[in-house]
Amino acid sequence: MTVEAAARAAEDAGLRVHAARSWSGPVTFADGAALLSFLRTVPWHLPADFTVESHADVLLALDEWPRLEFTERRFLLHARR
Repeated sequence: MTVEAAARAAEDAGLRVHAARSWSGPVTFADGAALLSFLRTVPWHLPADFTVESHADVLLALDEWPRLEFTERRFLLHARR
């Protein structure tokens, strides 16, 4: 979903959009343990059935990388009736 689509949906629902902004940028983790620590604080980033045990081989492979960098995309939508 894009911020533009979310704003349109809010307006279609009868809301008035006061702010709509998006951001995209790098998110870097030193190792697999740092990534797991982050994911524990934001479980909505993972599938509902995710477990460390079921993905242990991939997680251990990530630990071989010198650092992990991902692109994060977020948006803020402020709307009122």
